[in-house]
Amino acid sequence: PCISIPRLLYGSREDETKNSNSAPEGFDENDFVTLRYRYHAPKGEFEASKFGKTIIDVSRVPIKALQTKALNIHRPLMYYCRQDPTRYSVSLFRVNHYLDSFEAYSYRNDARSTQRHCKECYEKKGK
Repeated sequence: PCISIPRLLYGSREDETKNSNSAPEGFDENDFVTLRYRYHAPKGEFEASKFGKTIIDVSRVPIKALQTKALNIHRPLMYYCRQDPTRYSVSLFRVNHYLDSFEAYSYRNDARSTQRHCKECYEKKGK
């Protein structure tokens, strides 16, 4: 009932080939993160892209399992989700994970806020 999906980290380096007409007519490609940032970590390299995401078919999971607090957002139902990361090369699904600009990256306040406001951390992560 739990499908693990590997992710691919897209870094902070912007695409230098501006005006490549990647966006449909009437749209500015700079408004699309997926068109601005095209450089990514090596496919399948866990150290760069880290943990993937999961899709859970909750109709196949007992209600009791859904009433406990998730200890890990990447494996919210430990018993039902794989421990080993799904290999990028054989996965039917993949998640592209974009860092975006430093302003967008550092805007959110969350548990990682100490790293979120560190430009050096952002640049290291985005290489």
